[in-house]
Amino acid sequence: MRRYFSNRFNRYNLIATIFLTVICLAWIYPFVWIFFASFKTQTAMFSDRWRLWPKPWVWDNYTRAWVAANFSKYFGNTLLYAVWSTAAGVTISAMCGYVLARYHFPGSRLLRIIILGLLFLPVPSTIIPTFQLVKALGLLNTRWGILLAMTGGGAFSTMLFMGAFDAIPQEMYDAAVVIPARLASSRFPRKVLADINGKPMIQLVYERSAIASVRAVYVATEDQEVVDVVHGFGGNAINTGPAPTVLHRCSLAASNEVLAHHEMIVVVQGDEPMVTEPMIRQVINQLGDADLNCSYRRMEDDEDPNNHNAVKVVLGNIGQEIAWASRSPIPAISPEGDYKDYRPIYHKQVCVMAFRTDVLARYRFLSMRNNEAAEGIDILRYLENGYRIRAVRSEQKIFCVDVPEDLERVKEWLPHVHP
Repeated sequence: MRRYFSNRFNRYNLIATIFLTVICLAWIYPFVWIFFASFKTQTAMFSDRWRLWPKPWVWDNYTRAWVAANFSKYFGNTLLYAVWSTAAGVTISAMCGYVLARYHFPGSRLLRIIILGLLFLPVPSTIIPTFQLVKALGLLNTRWGILLAMTGGGAFSTMLFMGAFDAIPQEMYDAAVVIPARLASSRFPRKVLADINGKPMIQLVYERSAIASVRAVYVATEDQEVVDVVHGFGGNAINTGPAPTVLHRCSLAASNEVLAHHEMIVVVQGDEPMVTEPMIRQVINQLGDADLNCSYRRMEDDEDPNNHNAVKVVLGNIGQEIAWASRSPIPAISPEGDYKDYRPIYHKQVCVMAFRTDVLARYRFLSMRNNEAAEGIDILRYLENGYRIRAVRSEQKIFCVDVPEDLERVKEWLPHVHP
């Protein structure tokens, strides 16, 4: 039975392929005929209509068309008008669409209705008013008159841009990404400048963060060498001066005038070259009315919970909040009883976090408690000072670069992780 249906399917496939091939040839033939006809004499073109191959070949047809028929002028005019109308139309439509999508002012709703109504207006009905306008301006039969007539975004393109801008959450416009980086990393010095597939790691983190369409991306660092590298590939950087912790550095950056006016700041560690756009969008969209949030993911069986480079988090409030963080395995397996076949569920912090700008700026004024000093985990300062951290679960398996050995693993996996 299976062979019967397979043979029948193959037979229908063959018939469909032959039918579609004939249709394609019928569509292509006129274009092929025109191309070969351009190398024929005028007599040969009409006397032997079905012959494709010119006999003889007339090579100077293009030369005569370009010079004697003044084709160069026609081509120049076409190029000028096409480029101008496209550039002007896209620019004006994009600006109108952005204003209508992002700003609500008296009459904005009416404007939307009017532009929507213009979609049903026949194009020929606009020719006479446009002609009268060009004539009244004294631009009739001039290039400027044609350019003016072709200037302006259409109703359809304006609505298209408006829909595109509407689809981007407002939070994305209010957010900036800050990437903390320094050369004096204790476990892997100068790692932010380590080469990954031909680029320094900080450039990869920057470029992948910028894909998220946030308002701005800045690298926060105390090293002028990092600032120069970032400026070298066209990025933005803030020299914060020395800072004892990662979030302290970000706190200094959040107080800078270039970032203070943003509603929200996303912190992406400079050693996260596999960060993706969905991860950044996720922490932005899920911040809501919280002061800050933090990404985490479930550790897989091949990952060692005893690795002190990986920060483990404990979830509270039915998985909605991060209750605690530690470099030690939590939960730990009790020495009492036989737990050989039992593996607790471990969750690992992913260093992509979203903050209200004022909350991040306030970090350096909060007191450091014993647990943060012992563990060396920045977010414990918020927890120990009474802040609640919303938990954001990430399904994306990515690796950060803590030690030199992580670099090869990132190089291997990076091509398979879409930004």
